[in-house]
Amino acid sequence: MKKLSVFLVLIFLSFSSFAQTFYKATITEMYTLDRTKEEWKLYQKNSDVNITIVIEDEFISIQAKTPTMYKIYLNSKEPMNTKSLKGYRYLAKDLKEEKMVKIDVVVSEEAEMAIVSVINQDVGYNLRFYLTKIIE
Repeated sequence: MKKLSVFLVLIFLSFSSFAQTFYKATITEMYTLDRTKEEWKLYQKNSDVNITIVIEDEFISIQAKTPTMYKIYLNSKEPMNTKSLKGYRYLAKDLKEEKMVKIDVVVSEEAEMAIVSVINQDVGYNLRFYLTKIIE
């Protein structure tokens, strides 16, 4: 039943393409949480990927080897500002795994690049997708 509902959501969203923005991720990084130091450690970096990321008002879809879709809760929006990054953190639900995660969507002012991070602190991973090109 879960798979059917996710499949139906994907079909519905594919018909409403007017509100979608398509990006390409050419670099991905996976960080694991070092619970003793409470800091993220780089586990793996891939600089030869070609992953499509679809960002909508309330959904983010990542079309990697295993496609994933996240439902964004807009009322959870928290601003994030650092020296070179600006954006927002959202609470989201992984529709495939049915688990809550945090999603960061930030823009680098220096490198003209956006970053989408999927953070699951319970399991201890942080997946980062570096978006460099809009699909036209």
